[in-house]
Amino acid sequence: MVLLLSSHMTIQSISRLLDLNWNIVKDIIKSHLKSKYHSPGLKGVKHIAIDEFAVKKGHVYMT
Repeated sequence: MVLLLSSHMTIQSISRLLDLNWNIVKDIIKSHLKSKYHSPGLKGVKHIAIDEFAVKKGHVYMT
């Protein structure tokens, strides 16, 4: 499932494809991300910025 997500599929697309509830897919992905990444140290952080960028021309964006 994570491979499907990594190919730019939404949680909704994966849940429809696999005929699974959206919340189940979200929980599986969330669990995978928690096991792969740890919380960053935020001591001294004053500002956090988030940006979107176009992956392809059209309406394909990543954050």
